[in-house]
Amino acid sequence: MEVCLMSKSFIKRSANPVIIFLILLGLTLILSGFTSPLNAQTPSKLQILLPGMSAAPGTTSGFTGTPFTQTTGVPFQIIVNATDQNWNVVSVSHLVDISSSDPYATLPAATNLVNGTVTLTVTLNSSGSRTVTAEDLTNPAVITAVSPAIEVVDVLYF
Repeated sequence: MEVCLMSKSFIKRSANPVIIFLILLGLTLILSGFTSPLNAQTPSKLQILLPGMSAAPGTTSGFTGTPFTQTTGVPFQIIVNATDQNWNVVSVSHLVDISSSDPYATLPAATNLVNGTVTLTVTLNSSGSRTVTAEDLTNPAVITAVSPAIEVVDVLYF
């Protein structure tokens, strides 16, 4: 049997024209490079994840959990993500800069994201309630991220 997807006779002989329509629609979407709206495309903001936090795309805050208490002078890792408006990671290689409300913090140099994310080491050197900030140096239109407060405590020696 000769089959031509565009022939009227094939559609008339088909048991279910709806299936034929869906097949044609699917082929059209594939051939046109259709991208699902669930796929992140354009970065709109940065995200900082601290120890104790996990990414949660699609939520209001973009994360779950609360930051663990940190100790002065002890390095810890943070994750910086470039995200769309729904907190989905966007694969970009923007240059990001890290700062902190701790004036004595040891911070990494500006670093490029790899596929929209990077893990960096930060050391907070003064106790109190501190934050970490990530700024996109490549595209200033991307919203800067400020972490939730991190409680930093001094080491007590006996």
